[in-house]
Amino acid sequence: MKVRSVSSAGRGIDADRMLALLDSETGKVASAKNPRLWRRLLTLSAVTTDGGIRITGPDGAEISHDGLSEIVGRAVTLTAEPPPNASLDRAHPDEVLHAGVDAEVDVHAIGLPSGTFFDFSPLHVLTTATIDRIGELSPRGTVEVRR
Repeated sequence: MKVRSVSSAGRGIDADRMLALLDSETGKVASAKNPRLWRRLLTLSAVTTDGGIRITGPDGAEISHDGLSEIVGRAVTLTAEPPPNASLDRAHPDEVLHAGVDAEVDVHAIGLPSGTFFDFSPLHVLTTATIDRIGELSPRGTVEVRR
């Protein structure tokens, strides 16, 4: 995703991970790091607007908060408040690659930093000049920026 600018604070990029979906059954934070359950999260996008948050689905249509459960296939609640001792389930990426996203693979819970929805992986911020240079060095001569 391309953005014009970012601001950072002690807990990361401002507005990053400010909302999350909580699994109504388990109370855990929904994460595509458990792709068998949550890969449909990657089909959603959200942006802040003057009126709040606008969430769009895979077809570009706006989705109400109530419609999120239908899209992801599980009962979820959208929240800005991390629960105490928040955690999410994470599969080992190599096991998922080997077995496939629909396979039953071992997952383990990872705790999230108190008061946040930050998960396992770092966030990389690249300038457009860097992306252009990577494209120049790529055998394809371009880089497709999606996320």
